[in-house]
Amino acid sequence: MTDKLRLSGDVAYVKRTNTADNRPLAQTPPVNGKVQLDYNAGKWSGGTRVRFAAGQDRIDTNMVGATEVGESAGYGVVDAYGRYSLNKSTKVRFGVDNLLDKTYAEHVSRRNLDLGGTVERVNEAGRSAWLKLETEF
Repeated sequence: MTDKLRLSGDVAYVKRTNTADNRPLAQTPPVNGKVQLDYNAGKWSGGTRVRFAAGQDRIDTNMVGATEVGESAGYGVVDAYGRYSLNKSTKVRFGVDNLLDKTYAEHVSRRNLDLGGTVERVNEAGRSAWLKLETEF
């Protein structure tokens, strides 16, 4: 866009089918991606990112309860982040992921409890702030 402002993004699409019986394969992620806008002002930089995924209804119904949890809803979450360069080799990075505190789960995010083989979808983290000191030597 400009020397200081950059817009970028990516999208991923996967379609998998068991050719023996024409069923969708288990644990296939839906269309997903991100769009981000970054601003770089020398020592300071920052940006915002929107991560998204469509709902997934192409599931292997024969695997529900084993490795497949079932259909999943789509989502969109917003992250914000920044960086300050203390000197040539040291930077402070900071940010807030899931800024709007959206409740969501990745389609292939689940846990398998050893309590009779129960499989359940696990929500991703709510709003979370982070701070990182990065140095090169």
